[in-house]
Amino acid sequence: GAAMNREAKKNWKKACDDWKVEFRADNKENKIISVSCGTPTCTTESGTVTCSSTATYKVKSRLN
Repeated sequence: GAAMNREAKKNWKKACDDWKVEFRADNKENKIISVSCGTPTCTTESGTVTCSSTATYKVKSRLN
């Protein structure tokens, strides 16, 4: 129900935050402009709620 959905969204948000931290840790040259985890889509399968999303990011690049 709603409680399971809430818990799944909370787990998704934590995974998103962890990913952002790791992603930015690789950002030595400050090329990353923005990072977004997108909007979660939650599905219920045999009693388990799974939330997933498509992440996007923008990076600066220089044309040589």
